[in-house]
Amino acid sequence: MSFRWNHAVIALALAGATAFAPLAVNARTPRQTTERRQAPPGTRKDIRQDTRQIKRKNRDIRQDKRQLRAARARYGARSPQAKAVHRDIHQDKRSRNQVRRDRKRDVRIHHRRVASRALAVGSLENSVATRGSLIEFDPIEWWGPTGGSGSGFLFLQNPNTFSLARFNGPYAFLFAGQTQQTGTRLALAGAYAADGNGNVTNGQADTNTDGEMSTQTFTGTISTTANTASFGRVTYTPVGIPFHFVYYIVTDERTLAMSTDPEATSGLVAGEVLAQRSMPYSAASLKGTSVGYGVGKLTISAGLWTFDGSATAIYSLVRSDAQNIYPGPQTGSLSYTATANGRVTTAGGSVAPGVPGAPIFYLVDANKGFLMSTDESVSTGFFEPQTGGPFSNASLSGNYFFGTVPPAVYGPTMASGSGTSAGDGTLNLTVDQNELSYGRSEVLSVTIGPDGFGAPQEPSLDVPGLVFMISPRKFVVMLNAPGWPMITIFQQ
Repeated sequence: MSFRWNHAVIALALAGATAFAPLAVNARTPRQTTERRQAPPGTRKDIRQDTRQIKRKNRDIRQDKRQLRAARARYGARSPQAKAVHRDIHQDKRSRNQVRRDRKRDVRIHHRRVASRALAVGSLENSVATRGSLIEFDPIEWWGPTGGSGSGFLFLQNPNTFSLARFNGPYAFLFAGQTQQTGTRLALAGAYAADGNGNVTNGQADTNTDGEMSTQTFTGTISTTANTASFGRVTYTPVGIPFHFVYYIVTDERTLAMSTDPEATSGLVAGEVLAQRSMPYSAASLKGTSVGYGVGKLTISAGLWTFDGSATAIYSLVRSDAQNIYPGPQTGSLSYTATANGRVTTAGGSVAPGVPGAPIFYLVDANKGFLMSTDESVSTGFFEPQTGGPFSNASLSGNYFFGTVPPAVYGPTMASGSGTSAGDGTLNLTVDQNELSYGRSEVLSVTIGPDGFGAPQEPSLDVPGLVFMISPRKFVVMLNAPGWPMITIFQQ
């Protein structure tokens, strides 16, 4: 028996709806699959023909140059005969350069078309996967440092929510990407209200552009498209934010988004919109311990945030970047202020070296929401309540799937896959990793402390890292290798 289910997908510069069949049917454990996209018929032949034509053009140009020298010697440098040969040379060069451009285009198309993605799915309900992770796992040199690697998540859609009427209530969002300048990083976090008729009001956003902060207020319009009923695709046109968006509705609770403006003039961002619950918010909405993680420009951080329900947050965080592995965890405190729409600002306190600049939070529920740093790393991520402690090795038990948290600006190493643990501190993994291989077997050993901190070790790569338990069903793995730090989320 075969089933097809629509899944909404979010990845680096990718948002949409697609069908995977069958991902998880009558299955008790996470599944993995890979997709290979073949080059269009004739692409290799076109490249060979272009190469031969360029060689012929080069021979013609050499022959014309010999004729030019002869014409100049016989008739003079400014003679009509010499000028005619000179025009032939320029014409041959223009023709050759056009063929070179054609060949470059064919090579680019060929490389893009043979790209592959790896998927790992889980969170089964009635034997159907509701969540998954995906990566682009081809060698990064095929695409270059400005692209070519991607990671993201996919979610099972509920077609009953594909209407404007269901897009009703308060929402918070987080979008990340880069400006029109390659290598920069841009992030927007905020909140707004939708009325179920396509109208957006009371919008507030904070923007971090390579460390430069700004705040905007905005409104906007959400509109249906020809594919709304089939794929949950709607468009969002804000007033007050310099982007236009395409949305893909997953459920009442979650929508995936990507900007649609030309990247060359506006940059590109992607992210998600989550429904807010337990409103209105206040400082009392933050009370207890949450696990948070963030990914920035070749920078990662993860750790614990403990809120007192009044005005003080104590953190215990670890950070790694392309040059340094900061000893950790770094501990300190910040004051925080919450507003009714879920915007939480932090200030003062004792921010330790290596800890991202005082973050801004946008709540989606009590002790849960998006986070964005205010420093030049432009770290973005999520935090959620820690439950199920005290922890031990036995807390890691059962089947998991995992995937690398998406980096929006050049992150060379990404992985997805599945794993299982018997509660003995050992995770037996099947890993798909770009630049290396897919379907590779690995063993991750870890010792979990009562607070949910653990120290994993991947013997084959000898990579130091940390584990942060959110619950026995979900945890964060932070690998700290300089040059390619990454955060991976494991969940059941």
